[in-house]
Amino acid sequence: MRTSLNKLQEIEQYLIREGDIADRLVFEARTIVDVDLAGEVSLQKETYAVISQYGRRRLKAELDAVHQQLFTLSRYQSFREKILGLFK
Repeated sequence: MRTSLNKLQEIEQYLIREGDIADRLVFEARTIVDVDLAGEVSLQKETYAVISQYGRRRLKAELDAVHQQLFTLSRYQSFREKILGLFK
């Protein structure tokens, strides 16, 4: 269990470009030699991409909700008019 956590930490440090260049080069060499490690690095990259995409979608949904409130609720009418006035 501890070994897999250490490996995961190594992969994460490599992907976020943490550590010195020598350690990064050694890790890259290990990924060339160890096909399983290269596969784990690839899976971790995909995981980060999925998490990033999820975060973007969630942020967009929150921004859309704020936009919807600001431009539809009557209590924000003066704000809406000021904003629209900027673009006239």
